[in-house]
Amino acid sequence: MMRALLTFCITGLLIAGCVLPASVKLGDQALLEQDYIKAVQHYEKALGETQDSQSLKQIEEKLASTKVLLVDIYLEKAKNAQAQKQNGAGTALNHALGILGEVAQWDDAEGRIAKQIATYSSEKKVLDTEIALIKEKSNKFIGLFQLDKASQEIEKGLAMDTANKSLLASKQNLNQMIASHALLGDMINKDDLQGTIDTFTQLSELSPVPLSLNNFPQRDDVVKLIKRESQKYQTQDKWWTAYSFLTQWDIPQLQSYVKQVQKNGANHYYQAARQAMSSGNSHKGFLLIERALILNNRNLNIFNLNRELGDLVNRSMQSNIAIASFDSPSNDRDAGKQFSDSLISYLYEVLPYGINILERDKIDYVLKEKTDGEKELAQILGVDLMVTGTVSLFKVDKVVDERAATVKVKSGEQVVQNPEFNQMLQVYGPNPTMWPKDLPPRTITKEVFQLVKYNKGQAELKGFSKVSVRIFDTHKGAIAFVKDYDANVKYASEFQDELAEANIEYIPMKLPTDTEAKEEMRKEIVQQIGTIVQSSFENREARFLNQARFYLERKQNELAYKPLAEGYLYCMKEGIKPDNPSFKEINRIVATILD
Repeated sequence: MMRALLTFCITGLLIAGCVLPASVKLGDQALLEQDYIKAVQHYEKALGETQDSQSLKQIEEKLASTKVLLVDIYLEKAKNAQAQKQNGAGTALNHALGILGEVAQWDDAEGRIAKQIATYSSEKKVLDTEIALIKEKSNKFIGLFQLDKASQEIEKGLAMDTANKSLLASKQNLNQMIASHALLGDMINKDDLQGTIDTFTQLSELSPVPLSLNNFPQRDDVVKLIKRESQKYQTQDKWWTAYSFLTQWDIPQLQSYVKQVQKNGANHYYQAARQAMSSGNSHKGFLLIERALILNNRNLNIFNLNRELGDLVNRSMQSNIAIASFDSPSNDRDAGKQFSDSLISYLYEVLPYGINILERDKIDYVLKEKTDGEKELAQILGVDLMVTGTVSLFKVDKVVDERAATVKVKSGEQVVQNPEFNQMLQVYGPNPTMWPKDLPPRTITKEVFQLVKYNKGQAELKGFSKVSVRIFDTHKGAIAFVKDYDANVKYASEFQDELAEANIEYIPMKLPTDTEAKEEMRKEIVQQIGTIVQSSFENREARFLNQARFYLERKQNELAYKPLAEGYLYCMKEGIKPDNPSFKEINRIVATILD
């Protein structure tokens, strides 16, 4: 009845015969065809096509009444959809919300669509909370390896919302876990430890929660397999492998067994380290005693031997470089020494652990006493690199262009005859009775100016430096690097004296001192040289690793112990992170060749 009444009202407006946009007629036609969405769209378009107030009012009434019809229909559709719960309440609510969402932009004046969406959304939120609790309960059962109960919980959730993507994914994942769980049992029954490990890993990857064998129903059977496998390594004196294998399992029942392996393994590596040391292979001994110390850090004998062997390895991994005093230019006898001192200070900050710089005085003394080639000098000094240089240019020029400027400045006032008064006398004569009533003053006050000089100008400072550097590599027995470095600076500044009476401000000459300019150039060149020297020792851990690989590829395992031990100790001293690729590979190789 309400719909018929609205139709009647709209028809009455049509009969009124007002001049309306064409969109209104299209809307009316859609309304008669009960296509309310299209009708609303045409009426909204018509609102933007007219400026007439009466026409606007009529269109707004049509629009409002059509929205009421539209909302009635879609509220009824949503109600029917929400009542269809054969696929679960969640699916029904999603369907109802989808229906209302289609027409939310055309809600009526009372906002009935928005209110109903809020109601359904609230119900959906409560339902989602229940489903989340069901998933949480299911996950707890998974953590206890009770997969059947976990599956039952998921089915409960799906009964509430058959289209829930999260629940459907959990169901599919659980089916895969149930199959892996059954396979795990078969592997245990077959005493197949590797199959057990692989299947448990697969099961863990599928699980939404961390799995622990500690909660596994057949845990005791797995423990027996683990101990049996560990015993194989122990009989081969592969104690580190046995320890690493055991510690990957989170099973309290293994703790006492692990402690026994640690004790026996530490004693084995301690004895092997002593034997290696007595045979002159302190590097192998250090790697062995490091294993012993990790397995048992409370044994005083192990601690003392580790320190002794660590000191030997530490001494062998030290590398020395020599930086001689650079030659100086004739205009600055101290420049060379200053450059080399600055370079030494810079390198002390950036060089990695184990790279030492010899005292400059010692280097200069040897260079003074010996005039042989650089190779022999480097050998005498016991260095891996020797840096020499020549400062061929190091000076600062300063040019000041100062000029005298003149400015007109008020110096006072004086009383003088008024030209206007004199002109009046010439016109009217000297008889006062003939003068006009408005007389100009006889005298006036006049400002007095004078020219004042002050100084102003420009100043420029330029610095020039050139240093030739040569780096000799002892291992190569040749000059490894030669280069000339230039560094220049340039500053300019205006200046002037202060002249307060002429409002001329003081501008100071803002130029650095000669010392400051030279220090800037020196720092620039030192940093460039330092970067080159530093690059010779970059990624030192990778260099140790590559050297070890070289010997291993040639089947010279005994020679590989030295770079491996030095690389391992270097990483520890330098604070290299355990996940560093080179450090990880060093540890892997050590574990392989020691066991």
